[in-house]
Amino acid sequence: MNIIIASLLEALHMCIRTVPVLAASILAVDVLTAFGIINRFSFIIAPIARMARLSRESTLALVTSIGSTMSADSMTASLYRKGNIRGREALLSSQANSIAAYLRETFTYFVPVVIPLLGIGPGIIYVSAFILNVLFKLVFVLGAGRWLAPKSLINEPMADEKTSLRQHILPSQKCLTGILRQSMRTMLHITAVLFVASLLITLLDKTGNLRFVSIFVNPVMTMLQIPEDLFVPVFGYIASPSAGAAAIGTMYKAGSVSLYCTAAAALVGGMLSIIISTIRYTIPRNIALFGPKIGGVNAAVGFGMAVLSRVVMLVAIAVFFLQ
Repeated sequence: MNIIIASLLEALHMCIRTVPVLAASILAVDVLTAFGIINRFSFIIAPIARMARLSRESTLALVTSIGSTMSADSMTASLYRKGNIRGREALLSSQANSIAAYLRETFTYFVPVVIPLLGIGPGIIYVSAFILNVLFKLVFVLGAGRWLAPKSLINEPMADEKTSLRQHILPSQKCLTGILRQSMRTMLHITAVLFVASLLITLLDKTGNLRFVSIFVNPVMTMLQIPEDLFVPVFGYIASPSAGAAAIGTMYKAGSVSLYCTAAAALVGGMLSIIISTIRYTIPRNIALFGPKIGGVNAAVGFGMAVLSRVVMLVAIAVFFLQ
């Protein structure tokens, strides 16, 4: 009983420290999004299809990704199943579709949520790895597209594509009450996940059920000179990246760990989260949309670039801070 009470208090304490900052950040982002300020950056999406030599059909899917990546991938999968595009173009189109989602998450999750949780310094380093992943995707789509696709696919967007793009970036007319309601729903969801995940991780730690994971995580953390105190928060990324970031950030803000250790632990935790999400969600979704061959390759390519971007950032900060 004492373990349960202590775990409840620790999880509650973490929420009290982090929720007010998250609430302010999420509300600010929702206001900016509602009035179309963030969406105005979407003008950089459409030219990607032309530079990558994607067909007109894939260009329409890419423009759709500004509003919904899942809708865009469903459109691409439908084109592939009907034989309108080949498997290689379906792969490139799906990777291009995900770029819009990454750009959205930069402004709607990583900037307003991750940076406040981790702290400015570690947060910027972590977000930089995420942006590096976007650059890897962009280079892959442009490079592979220009190499694989025939020049005949270079085209200008059709009139309805331009109209579609303008419709996606028109400012929202939501009233303040609607914005507050949406922000409240988001905040309640994040708070619930954060509390439950933090409680679960704390209970597992206090009952000694996390020790077996140290066999796999400790060698990596030792090599990177990350203290063992950060083991539990790193493992927390498997249950919830927000909970893991909150735990690591709390230690950093208290002065218990350095900027390097905080950033490195967050990057390692992020890789663990990517592994779990790829197994649980990405692979089944891609196979369901594109079939085992293209779907499996698509998931592997996305996973490889996500992990590579974090490995590159880990090496960079290790060279910088540990030299």
